[in-house]
Amino acid sequence: LKRPCVLDCDGQRYEIGYEAAESSVRIMGGNSNWRGPIWFPMNYLIIESLQKFHQYYGSDYHIECPTGSGNKMPILEIADEISKRLVKLFEPSPDGKGRPALRVHEKMATDPHFR
Repeated sequence: LKRPCVLDCDGQRYEIGYEAAESSVRIMGGNSNWRGPIWFPMNYLIIESLQKFHQYYGSDYHIECPTGSGNKMPILEIADEISKRLVKLFEPSPDGKGRPALRVHEKMATDPHFR
């Protein structure tokens, strides 16, 4: 950001800037675009909306998925594909390194008692 918002107050300097892609603060989770607490609920709303579009348009209406692939799919199949991808984040990974969504928490990612 060329001109961040800056506030000087009581000898303290507070600054709000934009960090493209990677966050400079670990608590923000690295890539800050979709790793915050909002990304999963947003995907849920997208899935639910696609299901409603399917109810209206039916199986004959196809959309390219993924974007740029040239592959056309019915809306309901796209909603199902997004759902499967979200579920995979919490399933044990084929490489044996634990669940992708929990890799930063080794015990939760690899402990066989955590289901």
